[in-house]
Amino acid sequence: MLSGFEENKQNDTVKMILDRLTNLEFNKSHDRHIHHQECQHIGLKIERLEDKKSQKFHDLVLTVHHCFMHTLANTNAFKIIEDYRGRALVKIQTL
Repeated sequence: MLSGFEENKQNDTVKMILDRLTNLEFNKSHDRHIHHQECQHIGLKIERLEDKKSQKFHDLVLTVHHCFMHTLANTNAFKIIEDYRGRALVKIQTL
């Protein structure tokens, strides 16, 4: 992400990213949204789905997102991790 920068610029950008992402005033929990403009401002390289030319890729990502949100909203699951091989860990709250 930073390979095209001079070493001083790389170090400054890494420091800015780390300072922002580890600052508890801004990031009190993992579920806090960081807007794409803020990510770009601190030096993260991002690609917005809306800017992609592939509507199919956009639709696939949204389908996965909606599946996870449906599961989290309608079950006792509170954490889902799945890898590219389809292996999943689902943590479920028991009462």
